[in-house]
Amino acid sequence: MAELVFTRPIAPVAEADVQIEPAVPFTLDVSGSTLVLRFSTALRAATDYRVIIDSVQGATGGARGAAEASFRTAALTVDTLTTSSEGLSVPVVSTELGAGSGQTLVEGTGIREFVRFDEVVALVQDLDRERSTLTLHELSGAGVQEFVLPEEGRIEQLGRVDTALLFTLSSADADPLPNFDSTLLRSDLAGDPIPTAVLGLDGEPIATRAWFPIPNTAEILIAARDGSVLRGDPSGLTPFVPLGSYVDVYGLTPDGTGFVAADAFGPVLVDLASGSNSRLTPSLIDGVEPYVGAVAMVDAERRVAKVAIPDANGGFATGLALDDGATSTLIDLGASASSIADFRVSPAGQYLFVVLDQGAAGESTTGPTLVVDLDTLTVLETLPGIDPQW
Repeated sequence: MAELVFTRPIAPVAEADVQIEPAVPFTLDVSGSTLVLRFSTALRAATDYRVIIDSVQGATGGARGAAEASFRTAALTVDTLTTSSEGLSVPVVSTELGAGSGQTLVEGTGIREFVRFDEVVALVQDLDRERSTLTLHELSGAGVQEFVLPEEGRIEQLGRVDTALLFTLSSADADPLPNFDSTLLRSDLAGDPIPTAVLGLDGEPIATRAWFPIPNTAEILIAARDGSVLRGDPSGLTPFVPLGSYVDVYGLTPDGTGFVAADAFGPVLVDLASGSNSRLTPSLIDGVEPYVGAVAMVDAERRVAKVAIPDANGGFATGLALDDGATSTLIDLGASASSIADFRVSPAGQYLFVVLDQGAAGESTTGPTLVVDLDTLTVLETLPGIDPQW
């Protein structure tokens, strides 16, 4: 949102009379001397924007005239979990892109996952291979809160939706059968913090392969262990809606209107409202059709895909490619192209974060993370560690 304040009250302004450079969809509202722009998509970080109003008039009438304003968005700040050998302290570091070295937010032994709530960081720390703890750490150093789990087990897939933490729990004791098996749990930090299971359409806890928060909503997308995909409110206020069955789910589109999944024939783009899907046919790379793995949407036309390209010797070259639906361009990651562990697209499709798998025996995490400009397809900088979040 951006506010333009005039020296006196103004008359309503038509959207057709307002231009934004670079272009971004918006709605506007006038209240007194203030014109409010609400942007429908995320603005690009560290970018100069120009607002041009072709015609503006005082609330009581008079001559019309043009007005202009400009602003610059802040640089993107990215948090990562840095690498370390087992048994040593692992810090979570916050880095402003382009500013150089980062700042340690919190650290501890055995940290495997984290998520930040403004001035609080939630940490998953492993006690051993089957047991984890979940704690909240105030960045001011004022205190640490440990959650009481339904039973001892391993925590994975930690994330947040509004004021709630969500994660999966697998029981440490599986004899004869585990009570929790990748079961999705929810803890409301603004209400009841006791973790409770997220229930599916049958009223039973959901065994979860992956889950994703849907942008600008209180809903989530769940890829269940049985292959089904559901969307809904994890608080249970409304029932989940089934969206079909898929072999894999890679994530949501930046605007939250769809998700990318894979069926038996390859990747598809699925509409969240209707459940209908369209095939994401890969474009040729140097005249060769690549094999496609995970896919992340950049915008309505472009996507980044992990690809394997067959060569003349019967082998494959692997890497990441930017595909606009007509052409596909390999992203030059140098020798790192063979060590891709994960990749994510930032808001507004501006950056690609490529997590590398360079962990040696005895290391508890991987990294580092490369930051790629998706306009120029060049590596801008390297961040320590893994799991980039913003």
